[in-house]
Amino acid sequence: MSSLDQTTSPLLEVKKQAGRPRSERKHREILAAAADLVSEIGYDAATMEGVAARAGVGKQTIYRWWPSKGALYAEAYTALVPRAALTSNAQRAEIRLTNLLSHLFDLYAMPPAAQILSGLICEAQRNEIARDVLHDDLIERHTSLLQEIFEEGIKAGELGTDFDVDWAVSDVIANIWYRLLTDPALLDPAFAQKLAQRVCN
Repeated sequence: MSSLDQTTSPLLEVKKQAGRPRSERKHREILAAAADLVSEIGYDAATMEGVAARAGVGKQTIYRWWPSKGALYAEAYTALVPRAALTSNAQRAEIRLTNLLSHLFDLYAMPPAAQILSGLICEAQRNEIARDVLHDDLIERHTSLLQEIFEEGIKAGELGTDFDVDWAVSDVIANIWYRLLTDPALLDPAFAQKLAQRVCN
């Protein structure tokens, strides 16, 4: 079973909608079912109908809460990789970035977070809805975490005033996604440290 069975995320809170309110328990069960399905058969083979059957709900319930497969799996990914798990109390930007990447890679080593993200990346190449979901729900989220580290590093004088935050953010994400899609085993603590050192120095 996926870690969604034990992990609680702000996104799992009951959300008020028109009509019958969303059940927090059922919401959590659907996200867990979606994650488990990817672990077993992969992202491409997973369907909204399959998730509904696994969770024991009607297909209309899935589509009422999530308008697309991409939206469902973006939330499942966010529940598996909560923002709190990527934060660090370290003061120096390089150490904070190293810790963030190390924690992220640890989560990627436990299915199905990495499979979901790589599936969304691939689907976004052929599906505009998935592309919008990937950008709005995940890229912006990761970007804000990285921007915060670099901007605070500049304020602290650790990073130069000419440090290009946007370029550094793109550099980090591109390196992660390249390895995620080609050889996820390369996303390890040594790479986390190497990437943080290169970007921050």
